[in-house]
Amino acid sequence: FGGKRQLGFLAEVWKSIGVDAVYEQYPYGEEQSDTVCDGMLKAVQEGEVLASAGANSPSSLRAQHFRLSTPAYYTYMDFYESARAHHQDTTQLVFFTVFSIPSLLILIGLQITATVVEFLTKILKK
Repeated sequence: FGGKRQLGFLAEVWKSIGVDAVYEQYPYGEEQSDTVCDGMLKAVQEGEVLASAGANSPSSLRAQHFRLSTPAYYTYMDFYESARAHHQDTTQLVFFTVFSIPSLLILIGLQITATVVEFLTKILKK
C-alpha cells in the first residue's frame, strides 16, 4: 500500500483479497486518457481514495467489480451499474431500491410493527 497507513474494514479487505482477486482495469483520473491503473488499486495504494467492496449480494463475480468509492462513483457504480450485469438476473424493484427483496421485506415489516406499537401505545395511554 505504498507506505501509506490505511485504516478501516475496507482497507483490510483490499489487503487480504484485493491484490490476489481477478479484477478488471478501469481508466483512472478525471482526464479521459488511455491510461489504466492496476484494477483501481493505484488510487488506494496512494491513499487518494478508500477501497469499496460491494456489500450487496455476494457472488462469485463480486471480486471483479471493486471500484472507486468517491461519493459519485460509489453510488453510481457499486449500487447501480454492478447490479445491471447482463449475466445476473435482477428484478426492477431490487435495481431501484438497492436492497435485496428479503431486506426490503424486513424494513417494511419493521415499519408496520413500529406503526402498530405507536398506535397501541396511544390507545393504552387514553
